Amino acid sequence: MEDSKEIEKVRLSWAAAWPRRERLGRLFYARLFDRAPETRALFRQDAEAQADKLTRTLDFVVEHLDEPERMAPEMRALARRHVHYGAEPAHYGVLGEALLWALRETLGSDGFDDPTRDAWAQAYADLCALMLAAAAEDEDR
Repeated sequence: MEDSKEIEKVRLSWAAAWPRRERLGRLFYARLFDRAPETRALFRQDAEAQADKLTRTLDFVVEHLDEPERMAPEMRALARRHVHYGAEPAHYGVLGEALLWALRETLGSDGFDDPTRDAWAQAYADLCALMLAAAAEDEDR
């Protein structure tokens, strides 16, 4: 993500969401499992631990949006692990939808307005492209 205004929107909204990260995590997984019930089997930890992992990963991503060289190796490794857990490329779309929905539910329409949503959508699209490429490389081995 290169647009500094979009990065700032993501960071400001994430700072507002962070104190409510437990709620965000619960909402995210509830939405994910509602939209793609088959994904429930991919998660071996309890929901609270998984939500904590999610928000810590998001925190890392948001912190390094302007440092792709720092973020990329970690996210490639995460993508490779997810291949071994059984994640499929089709899951990335529903994950993104669940994330955007959970952020909006957590922050409300004032805290997660359309420009902020668009910034998050772009950040997720960039992250998704990186992770899908790494996952495909892993499958080719």
